[in-house]
Amino acid sequence: MIQLEHITLRRGVEDLLVDASLTVHAGQKIGLVGPNGCGKSSLFALLLGELEPDTGEVRIPEEWTVAHMAQQISELERPALEFVLDGDRALRRAEKAMAEADASGDGERIAHAHQQFDDARGFDARLCSSTTTTAAQRWAARGTRGRNASVARSSSTTTAA
Repeated sequence: MIQLEHITLRRGVEDLLVDASLTVHAGQKIGLVGPNGCGKSSLFALLLGELEPDTGEVRIPEEWTVAHMAQQISELERPALEFVLDGDRALRRAEKAMAEADASGDGERIAHAHQQFDDARGFDARLCSSTTTTAAQRWAARGTRGRNASVARSSSTTTAA
């Protein structure tokens, strides 16, 4: 799990976090919402190891990867969504397995690869990324009507591995 314990984080003379604590368990997804300048990007920089807390302790298991998408990106050779999906290793493994199975022409292998892709919620990831779907369709694909939904107004997202 990711743990922040009694964190104080300052930028210049401004306190962004004071004696803050947080625990994020494996599989949890969090959204971070706040006005400009309140410290959202600084908190992500802390989680990424780019900043050190003024006080307190940050613990992230060594085997975990913190995936994030930068707020500012230059022109990309591929859509930004692909960078976000790169953080989902199970999905990327399933996509590779599907491509290899399709190339093999082996029907049983193709079926297993498609099941692996479905288990990784690959169809949901692609549906939710489509600009032609409605919000209701995207929530239906997730199996919820917003009850357990995370909403992030920051351009950065963190997922516990």
